[in-house]
Amino acid sequence: MIMEEKTNNVAIDGPAGTGKSTVSKLLAKKLGFLMFDTGATYRAVSYGCIECKTDLTDEAACTEIARKVTVEINKESGEQRVFFDGKDCTPYIRSPEVTKAVSQVATKPAVRSVMVNLQKATTACGGFVAEGRDIGTVVFPNAKCKFYLDASLEIRTQRRLKQMQEDATYQLSSSSTPKEPTEKEIADLRETIALRDEADKKRAVGPLVAAPDAIVIDTGSFTIDQTVEELYKICVTKLDIKSE
Repeated sequence: MIMEEKTNNVAIDGPAGTGKSTVSKLLAKKLGFLMFDTGATYRAVSYGCIECKTDLTDEAACTEIARKVTVEINKESGEQRVFFDGKDCTPYIRSPEVTKAVSQVATKPAVRSVMVNLQKATTACGGFVAEGRDIGTVVFPNAKCKFYLDASLEIRTQRRLKQMQEDATYQLSSSSTPKEPTEKEIADLRETIALRDEADKKRAVGPLVAAPDAIVIDTGSFTIDQTVEELYKICVTKLDIKSE
């Protein structure tokens, strides 16, 4: 049975470091919707692969891992948790090891097929702001509101670096004392983001690309609040909902 897509879902795509997660959370709250970080599902698969010492080049093995991933979104708090084989792996999916692995795992067609089905099932009731890299083209192809956020590689590297410094799950070092990143760590982070961009754009299934009807916004030119306000105004019009 094919699930009918709810057109009131909002699709937000774009490469890493464009502010998708923060913008999606704030926009969802402003609209009274739930936010869904689809990238977390691929990170959960990558976490599972690392835990099980799975060969990342083995698509069949990675796909078996993907089938053990589940997601829960609390409708009251809006909190999203991802699980691998019943274990809540949310606190571990932003580690450098998972970040490096996800660029390999997420390119596999069979893994993506399993995850897209999971994402569609999770958002079947409608009223979601989902962010990722193929939301407007694959997950919500009929959504009335589609956005593609972008920014330069340097801006995105600095944003991700700031995020890693502020969040314990993003720490560049295993040391309990936060430290300033070295030039090499910054260069490595920049390269990781660039390689992820390339892998996402060149993959055969669900490549990173702006949907033909998506509104493209360069977030490097706006603050987070300005970006959210711009998207909100568009959503109010396209979804025909009452503004605040």
